[in-house]
Amino acid sequence: MTQPSEPLPAPEDLDEEPQAWRYLVLLGLFRVAVSTGVARAGLTALSDDDYARVTIAQRFAGHATLDPSGTSWLPFPFWATGTVMKVLDPSLDVGRLASAIMAILATWLLFAAGRLWGFSHKQAFAAAATVNLLPAAAVRERRAAS
Repeated sequence: MTQPSEPLPAPEDLDEEPQAWRYLVLLGLFRVAVSTGVARAGLTALSDDDYARVTIAQRFAGHATLDPSGTSWLPFPFWATGTVMKVLDPSLDVGRLASAIMAILATWLLFAAGRLWGFSHKQAFAAAATVNLLPAAAVRERRAAS
């Protein structure tokens, strides 16, 4: 029977910082604001690849298959977008909505990764928000949504 000589330290962040969900809400709003700012600046495009992704997702919404493109090494984006299109409508606007939702989820994933790496809530929030300000991250969601 062993007993620790010192009491275990209290978990940090309990009273000093808000709950994680508050940071997630703020990050989601921040991601929407960045995407809106990029769109208002006129940085929108629909490349051939973007068009193909939406078309494949529409095809998946009509007839679900394991590999929607027939040649894809990464079918998850087609599954996710196609599922949203199946539930709502296989249109470009729904493709844009799905893209915006996935951008917010990716931002939340960055926050969660920061927390797993030992960042405080504030550090993880700052890291996830900063990544969203990088040009590639800011424009990528808008390109895929256009």
